Amino acid sequence: MPPGGSGAGGRHGIGADGAKRALPDTDTVKAAIETVLAEAAARGRQPEPAARENTDLRRTLALYEEAIRQLALENDALRRGSTVVPLPTRSVPASP
Repeated sequence: MPPGGSGAGGRHGIGADGAKRALPDTDTVKAAIETVLAEAAARGRQPEPAARENTDLRRTLALYEEAIRQLALENDALRRGSTVVPLPTRSVPASP
């Protein structure tokens, strides 16, 4: 099975430097999550995202929200038989 464990050519992500890199398979992610949870439980705490991770998550969420909004507009226009007008893409999402 190829890296990524999907059997369909693997999965890839884009690193901070813009280069493609293989994403971990599901078992690797589950093992990492279990390790983090076990370490947090041993300290009597719950894991929390670091400030940078939280910022990254908010940025990713904003990108998904914009993509969903545009897809909803396109879907609505297609259902009404209207012409779909491509919206300009923004390189930086709007502030939440």
